[in-house]
Amino acid sequence: MLSADSNRQNALARILARGASAALASQILGAAILFGAQIVMARLIGSVSFGRYIWTLSTITVLAFAGKLGYDLAATRFLAQYEASKDWARMRGFLRHSLTSVSGLSAIMAILAALFGFIIRNRWDAETLRAWWIACLLLPVLALQLYHVAALRGFKKILMSTLPWEVTRPALTLGFIVALPVWFACSISNAEWAMWSNLLATTLGLSLQCWFLRRSTPPEAHLAAPTYEHSLWRQTAVAMALISGFNIIYRNADIIMIGIFMDREQSGFYAAASRIAMPITFGLGAVNAIIAPMASALHTEGRRDDLQRIVTWSAWANFCFTLPAAIIIVLTGNFLLGLFGGAFTVSYGALCILAGSQAAAAFAGSVGFLMIMTGHERAAAKAMGSSAILNIILNAILIPRWGLTGAAAATAISIVSWKVMLTAMVHQRLRINSTILSKPARKTAS
Repeated sequence: MLSADSNRQNALARILARGASAALASQILGAAILFGAQIVMARLIGSVSFGRYIWTLSTITVLAFAGKLGYDLAATRFLAQYEASKDWARMRGFLRHSLTSVSGLSAIMAILAALFGFIIRNRWDAETLRAWWIACLLLPVLALQLYHVAALRGFKKILMSTLPWEVTRPALTLGFIVALPVWFACSISNAEWAMWSNLLATTLGLSLQCWFLRRSTPPEAHLAAPTYEHSLWRQTAVAMALISGFNIIYRNADIIMIGIFMDREQSGFYAAASRIAMPITFGLGAVNAIIAPMASALHTEGRRDDLQRIVTWSAWANFCFTLPAAIIIVLTGNFLLGLFGGAFTVSYGALCILAGSQAAAAFAGSVGFLMIMTGHERAAAKAMGSSAILNIILNAILIPRWGLTGAAAATAISIVSWKVMLTAMVHQRLRINSTILSKPARKTAS
């Protein structure tokens, strides 16, 4: 009946609106706190130490993404899928398998990172080296927290997923930056203190998320005898890991390569511009947080028309947020950069390019998560991989020539290229139009 169809659509709209609103609120609050924390940090430790801290954190974040091996994205997909099909045995088996895998792999990555630091210890300055040792301790904690963010998202627990990561962690980092020197009766003067603050804050955030995940897991899954599909889960996780790796390139390759081709102080300048541009992506992040588990469940149940509806709604919600946000960031960019310090305004040109590329990319909608959550992660990995290679090549060419502006241009070109490729793939493989030009499937009476 038409009324039943309308009720189903209204229910989908409510779930999408509540989840996206919760994620957006967490992102905005967390970004404000993180922005304040980085301003305080840059002012207290100076631009040189701030650049060393950002470079070290960016590098260790790449290794943390490798340490979780794509089990975070796999968790969002499989937990939503098993909940929709009420397959409690496989749900419990997957939780055990994935948590054990992430813990072991991230610990191995931390040991390898420490070994690397030991081998090249004579090539780094003492401050960067000390920050690196602390970051090695941070690596497995960071990987596990990223996994818990995605697992809670699979259960559609958006606030539980985002608050410890987006809000609690930066708030505690800011608190520790201010409190640690008081406790130890000294003054902050380097990247080492900043990294200790991050480690303590991330550890406390992870503890909170572990408790959330246990509470969110359905009671039936706790009681079920676990069923394991190790081969399927590993293969999916490897494909997801490639996607995560390529995605992290977009977030960190430009910062890391600026540190290589220029210097780490310039990395700090660029990181400030990148951080200011980040709120432009909040619309996409908010809809992705809830559309990922919804897409997995709807695809599992064969409800393509409902899937097209939520894709259309989310695309417009994202675009209507992103375009005004990009304009505001460009107009206020110089002022915001100046809050970090007068020298940081050198990255204003890069900020404008990054803002423009995010506004253009919003046209495509949630193409990445649509491919991943519907079982097309290998095709998505190939598309994103080719764009990631393009990103590295362009950074290597453009940074020596145009500095920070060249890095931003390289990132912008690669982002738009993979959005175009994935949009075509979503239409071809799923018969879904992910862009803002799409129209929801019409109601039909039965």
